[in-house]
Amino acid sequence: MAIPIHWKLLNKKGNSNTKERIEIMDWLLARFNAHRISGLLADREFIGCEWFQYLKRKNIHFYIRIKSGFVVKQGCNTCNVWQLFLNKNKKKPIFLRDSYELLGVPVYLSGMRLDDGELLIIASPKYDENSLSEYSKRWQIENLFQSLKGRGFRFEDTHVTSLIKLDKLMVVLTVGFAMAYKIGYWRHIERKAIKIKKHGRPAYSLFRYGLDLIRGTLLKPNNFIATAQEWLAILFFWPPPVDFKAC
Repeated sequence: MAIPIHWKLLNKKGNSNTKERIEIMDWLLARFNAHRISGLLADREFIGCEWFQYLKRKNIHFYIRIKSGFVVKQGCNTCNVWQLFLNKNKKKPIFLRDSYELLGVPVYLSGMRLDDGELLIIASPKYDENSLSEYSKRWQIENLFQSLKGRGFRFEDTHVTSLIKLDKLMVVLTVGFAMAYKIGYWRHIERKAIKIKKHGRPAYSLFRYGLDLIRGTLLKPNNFIATAQEWLAILFFWPPPVDFKAC
């Protein structure tokens, strides 16, 4: 699960531009050294020559998905990205050992065919056989969005339009999300493990498991009996020691 640490609200529709992304990264780098960033994950909208050059200049390793129709260059030869993965084994990931120029920047490409037939292609600054597995961690961001919106706090239902107030609301949601996730993790480990269904996925997310405990205990205390440990977990964000009776 992804945890928000910094964000910027944009007073416009659509995607951020390169300048706005660089401002966010500069804020991050002022507080965390680049060597502490194991990798930057981004979808197909977050591309560009200046953006790639900035990341390479700052020594930030990245795993960014690109569109299969992009044109790449190697020496005097050019082709569409998807052509590099043509006639390859469709069931296995492909890691190209030679670099290609993408938007004027040398990158290394890897890819695989998804279950729906779509081609997943990742650009990285170095040859990396972990690129596809690292990029798959981006799904944590989607889980975060689901928790903040439809499957959790329903952020999109707010009628607040002021960016300043929305920013403050985001702070509250972030704290609430972290609290619910930590309590859900503790509840799963120390109280009762989340059931795994027949399809192999858990019945609840850790976030939802913690949120249900918080909501049930605070809003319906008569129907939702909480232990002393659970009350302390809710009131103080983090559970007491496991050996609670000895304290």
